[in-house]
Amino acid sequence: RARHAADLAQLTAELGGLARVLPPSLAPWSAPGWHEQRPGAEAAWAFRLGEIAPESAPAFRLPMVRTLPLHPALWVETDDGGEVVAARMLAALATRLVVALPRAPRLSVVDVGDRARLGHLPLSEPPATDPGTAARVLQEHVEHLGMVSMARRSQALDDLPPQHRPGRLLLLPDFPGALDDSSVAAVHQLVTHGADCGVSVVLSGRRTESLGIPVLDLVRDLCLRVPSAPGGDLVDSYGGVSWTFHPDLGPDDPFVAERVQDAVRRRVAERDAL
Repeated sequence: RARHAADLAQLTAELGGLARVLPPSLAPWSAPGWHEQRPGAEAAWAFRLGEIAPESAPAFRLPMVRTLPLHPALWVETDDGGEVVAARMLAALATRLVVALPRAPRLSVVDVGDRARLGHLPLSEPPATDPGTAARVLQEHVEHLGMVSMARRSQALDDLPPQHRPGRLLLLPDFPGALDDSSVAAVHQLVTHGADCGVSVVLSGRRTESLGIPVLDLVRDLCLRVPSAPGGDLVDSYGGVSWTFHPDLGPDDPFVAERVQDAVRRRVAERDAL
């Protein structure tokens, strides 16, 4: 037990040292990377999804990261955490992805009913809050996939207009909500092929909403599913270790939150200046 405690203390110290030099997408919200300007800094290869703790040491938190491009898509379960918590998680993930990707992505939200209230993010257009607008936005994203695919095959990505260059992030809170069959089919295409064309997709929804509907089950099965509340069935298949997942819900300190928003605004301004 003494050796185990010493190892955990050593790892904790090493993680603390890393936090001071990690890029923003991987660092804690209060880390220097979020408020230090780093002109010409390289894009990150991954982003922080949350933290995990082993059952034997619940106080020890190890960052859980995902590599980029985002494949498979992410599905945030709302069964335990609820829609409000899931919305905070989607906002935190979007914030990290905006600063992680090589070029700040064009960010769109399809939220029929506008229940998630994600409008404070740097959106490329107002949230799609009615079925008709949602269908239009999703179809435009599907057409974007086609354009990027054709441009890539002909090695002409640089000839695409700025709005169609790879680098998009689509958030779908409370999926499927009031989306019609064609919109759900469009989401299936985006989840299946989006990462290959630079489109990252993050959804949230309840498990029961997808059961018994084939295309919804397909969408759900294609995604990496994470809980919006501590817990879940995250198991390391290599070492057989069970982990408790702690979702990243964004900064709680208003001062830290303002510094994070400043970093996001700088990133978006760099994109728009190109």
